[in-house]
Amino acid sequence: GTRNVEQTTSPVACIFRKVDLEGKNMKKCRQVIDRINSKNLKNKSKGFLALMDLDKLHSNLHVKMVDKQSAQNLEPLNNSSQAESMELETEDGDSKNLVPAVLQQNKILATAFESNHESDITEDTLNILAIVLVNSSEEGRKLLNTLIQQFYHSAIGSRETSSKGVTVEKVKVEYEDGEVEFFPEHLTLP
Repeated sequence: GTRNVEQTTSPVACIFRKVDLEGKNMKKCRQVIDRINSKNLKNKSKGFLALMDLDKLHSNLHVKMVDKQSAQNLEPLNNSSQAESMELETEDGDSKNLVPAVLQQNKILATAFESNHESDITEDTLNILAIVLVNSSEEGRKLLNTLIQQFYHSAIGSRETSSKGVTVEKVKVEYEDGEVEFFPEHLTLP
């Protein structure tokens, strides 16, 4: 079975538009990310949340299983490296060395260990792509919802108003088998 590998790569994502990360808000944003990664995802043992500056991304992203070495060093993947997204056999026992990663073309942008600084969010970031990678998309949906609520409540969700607000745009996720999903399905804000 490949079930085990596929289970660890359920990407759930959304886009935040016109966020406000200036001043204290950057720290608030980092705290939200850290809280989800450490508390909800048990120090990333169950998956990870990555936030990227959407305007620094120039093509579609892919989620693949990559070997741990590449993941930790953010090495660009060449065709010989073992990233045959989702079709990995686990019988040979080296699946433990594979971890989920978010890639743009062959460049690793985020893993549980490291993120590529080229796509990092900064105080100037206006639009954020948030990606949650966990074993089940149900769990991912819950975490995405938590993230959206935290953005809303911490008032980092809107550059245009001083009150609480958040502008969320759906993200399309395409699976190897051709299935397509959009996240988030709906917003549940107070």
